[in-house]
Amino acid sequence: MAKPTEWATHYYGNYLLYYEIGRTEMIRQLGLTYRQLEDNGTLLPVHSVQIKYIAPAFYDDLLTLRTTLREYPGVSIKFEHEIFNPEGKLIIPAR
Repeated sequence: MAKPTEWATHYYGNYLLYYEIGRTEMIRQLGLTYRQLEDNGTLLPVHSVQIKYIAPAFYDDLLTLRTTLREYPGVSIKFEHEIFNPEGKLIIPAR
């Protein structure tokens, strides 16, 4: 993971890693693992991401990530991610 910037904010590229963690954990909560999906021939490549940076996340902030399944089933599965700061304010939504 990249280090925080000199302003003590998270590096913007880290959010993609957080979204992947959310996606993986959501699949786990549905009773499956990524490995099981792959073994059954189901692949989940990311083909696009839309991120809106409303406010920064600061180093040592305890962030909350909410991942929602927006669209399923079909040829593609669409996830929505929201990152909240310690005060509960939505700071970085993504689709």
